[in-house]
Amino acid sequence: MTRMNDMEDPLFKDLLRDYVSDTHDDGFSDALIADLDKVQSRESSIRRWMLSIAFLVGGLIAGSQFTNLLALMSDTAWLASASGSSMFPYCVALTFAFCVWMSLESRTYAM
Repeated sequence: MTRMNDMEDPLFKDLLRDYVSDTHDDGFSDALIADLDKVQSRESSIRRWMLSIAFLVGGLIAGSQFTNLLALMSDTAWLASASGSSMFPYCVALTFAFCVWMSLESRTYAM
């Protein structure tokens, strides 16, 4: 019995010879691939713009709530003790830098 993945079998090659013959399509396949590349490029551009706008709107919404967050946190005693510490500005700067780094790092994988 012949295995189907044995490409050295001459009978198997003869059987598939008619099915493997080149089909001339006068550049149709190349044109189709070029059109698909254009569509994918356009969709990628639209996705990038939509994500940028969503990021901006989300930032504006979060920024508008920042004063409420500060008012809420000012009621707690830990903020007063932490903000008086010399490490507080460094912690804020490190957290901000981490957020920026993560947003740039995820950009390489997403799009």
